[in-house]
Amino acid sequence: MGKGNGKPMSAAKFTQEPWEIGSPCGSLEPDSVKQYKGKPYREYPAVDSRRPDGTLKGVAHVYQGEGGVGSPQALQEQYANAQLIAAAPDLLAALKALTKQAAKEIDQSATQDGLKNCRLLAEARGAITKAEPTKEPTT
Repeated sequence: MGKGNGKPMSAAKFTQEPWEIGSPCGSLEPDSVKQYKGKPYREYPAVDSRRPDGTLKGVAHVYQGEGGVGSPQALQEQYANAQLIAAAPDLLAALKALTKQAAKEIDQSATQDGLKNCRLLAEARGAITKAEPTKEPTT
């Protein structure tokens, strides 16, 4: 049941609109090397989804990277992570389609190649399961 409303909870779903790397965001942080209006400021990338009307909906903020807070290396890693997050819905859809087609066409016999194919299909299905939302978050 849902949280106190007596209705069953539906499976969670991710934001369906296309995802993209949005404009950099930031926060006032005392340890940041950048300045904004004279105050320490840390920049971080955002991942947004674009609604049909063109407005953006926040999906994720990517805060930390290696190389020290505010370093070029950290920001580069943050943007690489944001790019991977933004690609996630497309990657999931492609993997689902590929797995469905492969299951129809590849050798799944008890031969060495067939066993390897079965293992690869199982790994792909495991990745799909891991990526698909299954329940509401707990608070």
